[in-house]
This record gives sequence, structure tokens and C-alpha cells, in this order.
Amino acid sequence: MRRARLASLATNNTLTISPGGLAAAVDGQRMLTDRDRHIISLLADHQVLTTDQIARLAFTNVITAQHRLSLLTGRAILARFRRCQRPGTQAWRYTLGINGALIHAASSGQPLPRPATVTEKVLSLAESPKLSHLLGTNEFFVRLHQGLADTGWSLAEWWPEKRVSSTLNGVARPDAYGEVASDSGSVGFFLEYDNGTETIARVVEKLDGYADLAKADIVKPILFVVPGDVREHNLRDRLTRHTAGLPVATASLDRITERSPLEPVWRCAGVSRPLSLPELARLPAGRTAPARRSADHQRPGSTYRREIA
Repeated sequence: MRRARLASLATNNTLTISPGGLAAAVDGQRMLTDRDRHIISLLADHQVLTTDQIARLAFTNVITAQHRLSLLTGRAILARFRRCQRPGTQAWRYTLGINGALIHAASSGQPLPRPATVTEKVLSLAESPKLSHLLGTNEFFVRLHQGLADTGWSLAEWWPEKRVSSTLNGVARPDAYGEVASDSGSVGFFLEYDNGTETIARVVEKLDGYADLAKADIVKPILFVVPGDVREHNLRDRLTRHTAGLPVATASLDRITERSPLEPVWRCAGVSRPLSLPELARLPAGRTAPARRSADHQRPGSTYRREIA
């Protein structure tokens, strides 16, 4: 195993980025398990996940996860970073390393990245002011994934911000698009993860893009996850006056943490009790998406190939 290169930034971030290259990626690929490939795919989609998040998605216990992730980091399949803090130690944040990025690009038919480009991406991610928001959005994904177990529901779609925003031509910029499905049907939704760094007014303004989507006949429940009950109350009060018939639901981070996004944690204007995620598809007209007319209405991209003036 090659010695890992440790880089310490001025902002007290510690990084582990092992050297790699095409030959090492070819060798490393032969030693990958199906679970390793699943982890590569997860990180390609979500950019960064903590040790605990990966453990809940792909392992049965965190100790096994720590050992395997450390091994994959040493092989340059993964890279990791964390901010030095006292007291205590911050959990590692994992992303694709040089060899992992090469393997993913080769398997998905994308151009092979230069090692320097991968290293720069890791450094930028470690320093990104949006890192906390990205990890919060990914935590929603992890909790939804866990909450679906043994329910008869499955995660049919999950599109990260970049993919869904590109599909929607930037008219709306949700943090993710998801869709859960069962034998009884499916419900798609746009996720807006609020970590409290923006004003309530700025958060409410995001509905303008969804109103434009509605004009193009794209209407899905819009889920706002907020950091606390007080902010949720204030946001819901403003949203009620701004929704103009859009299907909007809110949930505090505490409720998402205590239960699951699939369960009755969502509050909607004019509805006296919290609703489950599947119930959001059965709200009265004017509060949720219209009945689907064809298979083309299943996903945001299928009806949004045309440009919006």
C-alpha cells in the first residue's frame, strides 16, 4: 500500500489523498468488491459522505465501515478530510480519490480526469462554504433510504442538485429530486434543505421557480426541511401566503431525525395533522400535483425537454 499523502490547510483541514494513476486504478479495480463499487457510485452521486452515513448505507456496523474505508483510502479509491477541532475529533468526510474517480469515469463512459484535477476537487470540497448544506441534504437521503426498509416502498429515483437543476434548465434549483414507489403507486418530490443560513424571505423566493415550472405542467410536492420548530413555524407562515396553490410541506430536522422522511412528519397549510410522504400525493386538488396523464409525467426531465422563455 502506498504511503498516504497528508495535507494540512491553513484552515486546519486534514486531508488524506493517496497518490494514484491509471495503472494503479487498473490494479485497484481488480480488488474491488460489489460493496466497494456501490460506495464509489454513492460518492459519485453525492460528492461527499461521512463515515457514519456510508456505514448506514452500505455496512452493518460502523467499525467494519471504518476499516474498509481506511483501506480504500490507502488505495486511492477514496480520499478523506476533516476539520481539526477541540475538544474531540470531527468524523472523516469521504469523497472519490484519484483511482476511484478514474474507475468511475471509465465505468460510466466519461473522460478520464487528471490526478491533479481530482486533488483540486478534493481540496475545493474540503473548503467549500456549502459543505454543511451538502452533508445535510445527503443526511436526508440516508434517513429516507433507512426509513424505506421493510415498508413496501423503495427509492425509485434520486437526482442530486446539479442533475435536476440542469434538467429543469435552471428554472428551479432544488437540492434534490426524489421519487418513492410501491405496488400502489409512486410520489415524486423536490427537496429544499434549509440549514438556517438564508433569510426566510430568500427561502420563500425559491417558490417563484416552482411557479414557473407549474406553468409548464410540472408540479410535484416541494419539501422544506428546516433546522428547528420556530424557524419552521415562521417559514410555514410566509409560505402559506406565497404558495399560490403549489404543493408545499415542511418538516423540522428534529422530526426527520426522530422518525423518517417517509412517516407522518410533514405539515401542510390547511391540513390539521402531519402527513406521510406517500400521503402528499393524495392531497386535495390545489395542494399537490395533478393526476398523471401519461408516462411522460413520471419524472421532471421527461416533460421539460423544451426551453422556457
